[in-house]
Amino acid sequence: LPLVPSKYSMTVMVFLMMLSFYYFSRH
Repeated sequence: LPLVPSKYSMTVMVFLMMLSFYYFSRH
């Protein structure tokens, strides 16, 4: 995302990966 700073986008991407991994591991 060009409009979002790289640090923020990287943090969001890591958070989404962790959240999806947690969700799939529960189900």
